[in-house]
Amino acid sequence: MSNNFGKNLKFLRRLAGFTQTQLADVFGIKRNNISSYESGFAEPKLVLLMRFAEYFDVEMSQLLEESMESSSPDLSAVENEAVEKNTTLKFDMKQYLHTTNEGQKILDGFAAFHSMQDNEPGTLNSNVEVDRLLKILNALLSNNWNLLNALQQIHKPTA
Repeated sequence: MSNNFGKNLKFLRRLAGFTQTQLADVFGIKRNNISSYESGFAEPKLVLLMRFAEYFDVEMSQLLEESMESSSPDLSAVENEAVEKNTTLKFDMKQYLHTTNEGQKILDGFAAFHSMQDNEPGTLNSNVEVDRLLKILNALLSNNWNLLNALQQIHKPTA
């Protein structure tokens, strides 16, 4: 296999905005495998090679023979921007998911606690206010989950 494969894999990975770890996760392999492929120390099996080509929407001949990087010399600025945006987006999505999960746990716990309590004088004036607050928080968390599902569909790997 030519050394172009490793260079092309690295080029396509960076263009997609993935780290080696992120790409390895997409394909269910270890990060050091991606590193070995990119550096030319190892070659993937044919099935994995086909999956790379399909995932990046290129022909296997392009992946193996042509130097994609040299055919797109002005793409490095776009590549760097894609890496930066994708890394930031993935971090933000991860944090958003974590925050939404924590919010859901808190809401569920508060709702369970509220359902066990009697309406005592002096506590948030009435159950009506607590119920209204729970509905608002539920709607907010529902919107968060819908947004996360939509973002996941947009960034869902095809492999």
